[in-house]
Amino acid sequence: MSDVDGRSLLAQAQARLARGEQEAAYKAFAAAAQGFAGPTQLLGGAHAWRGMAQVALIRGEYPAAERALITAERTYGLAESMIEGAADEASVRLRLDLMEGRATCGVMRADVALRQRRFAKARKAIDAAYPLYRDLGERPSLSDLWTTTARLAEHEGRWFQARTAWAQVLKVRRANHDEPGTCDALIRMAEAMLADDDLDGADKRLTEAEQLARELEDDALVGRVRVANARLLELEHDWEGAWEKWLDAMAAMEHADPVLRGLSRVRMARSAARVRPEQTYDLLQRGFSALVEGHYADAVGLVLHQLAVVCLAEERADTALLAAAGASEARGKGDASVEGALYRALVMAKRFEAAWMLAHIRHARRPEDNHDMSAAWLEEKLPEGWPRPPLDDLPALETSFRVELLEAVRPLARGAGLPLEALGTARAVTLLCTAPDETMDPVPSATAAVEDLARPVLTWVIREGEIERYPIAEGLNLLGRGGDNAVRMAWDPKASRTHCALDYRGGRELFVKDLGSQHGVQIDGVAVAEEARITDGRHLLVGETEFTIEWTLPRKGVAAIAIPVG
Repeated sequence: MSDVDGRSLLAQAQARLARGEQEAAYKAFAAAAQGFAGPTQLLGGAHAWRGMAQVALIRGEYPAAERALITAERTYGLAESMIEGAADEASVRLRLDLMEGRATCGVMRADVALRQRRFAKARKAIDAAYPLYRDLGERPSLSDLWTTTARLAEHEGRWFQARTAWAQVLKVRRANHDEPGTCDALIRMAEAMLADDDLDGADKRLTEAEQLARELEDDALVGRVRVANARLLELEHDWEGAWEKWLDAMAAMEHADPVLRGLSRVRMARSAARVRPEQTYDLLQRGFSALVEGHYADAVGLVLHQLAVVCLAEERADTALLAAAGASEARGKGDASVEGALYRALVMAKRFEAAWMLAHIRHARRPEDNHDMSAAWLEEKLPEGWPRPPLDDLPALETSFRVELLEAVRPLARGAGLPLEALGTARAVTLLCTAPDETMDPVPSATAAVEDLARPVLTWVIREGEIERYPIAEGLNLLGRGGDNAVRMAWDPKASRTHCALDYRGGRELFVKDLGSQHGVQIDGVAVAEEARITDGRHLLVGETEFTIEWTLPRKGVAAIAIPVG
């Protein structure tokens, strides 16, 4: 095969891959890979093997992708050895191309590991790829390295690191005059800022991204900007505004990729649970169907996670725990947002032993988030003489937690007709993603005293004339700026990441505890030193936000409560 023929086959393969013709693209890549020889042609052969790995990655055929990447890396290396010592201009240029090829294979290897939720392996592959890029300058492929770095940081819940990496992606794409890529990086950076509670920074990036998307006349990018704006409004607790923005986003993406529309449907279920509860479960189901049809790798994990968040809002503890455990099973350990939902579900379900262990596990992974304070708060909930696993042995602690979690979900799964081995599968989504039967709501006996039915509700003003309500669930309710809190105070710059806890013990037993916040907690102007009881009508100052505690009769149907974005 001539070099011209090989390049032609590669171009055909890339064009077919861009059109979604995966089988035809794979055959063209394979044909190209077999005909190259010599340093220059070996470069084309290595590119072909890398293209085959790309197709396998899209298909979710991860072992095949890894095998193709190994062959590509060896081919790049063989070509480098053939021009070793050559100093002419053509050889120097070829050497840089070969080095970039090997670096890109390393990034793709990290991507394969990331999709398999093997975060340690992904980090190792990224670290190995970094040195190869030092001599490459700001070539377009450098953005792939930073993109994968950002995605890994997001999975680990390291949002500042993620936004820093997206800033590097933005820099490279601007340097290469890649306007669609620049718009994509602005949106991704804004999303990381939202997760890191920088609402002002996210708003600025989204304004810039929307202007660029309109100039490009790209409906998919416009829709993605609106999705991010909807999430921004959710954090500001403007639920009606968020819902309208979700509808605008779906309208903009009417002809976009079905997977993108499926992702949006699943994510907008959070706002639906707040303002259009009758549409919540239909959105989850339709979104899941679109993701499955589009072969989206994380369809099960994403939908189960969103279902857990919705069920936490509705105080459906059993389904929330099953959904969160299923999401954890589908995504693997280490996903920060799923672990946050799982922790809250365990507390709501009063599985304090498992919650205590998970709090310590999360603190061991990310000590800066002060999860040890939640663990200390749970100490008094643990049964007398309960054998605590060693905290200095993380693998042993994770094993103990796994056993305790299975004990918690086994009877719930049995009741739902869900085998434990199917907890993190599409079957779990099918069984759990159904609207709750209102006839199953607890009905008080006719002789029950009205006073005994009253429950504490947290209320606060979000803007003039608009009041937000959060019915306090029995157990631990965390308040703060972080995404794991029951009430995420992203609007309040003086709220700590995990500011305080409301512990509702049933009846009129409600207590507040300051969790080492910078600005403290006050009840009617009096600072809370450690723990204090709260009674009806009291005003609670957290950061700059004043909350009021009211005991009211529970409302039938979906609770109108704050839904954390995480």
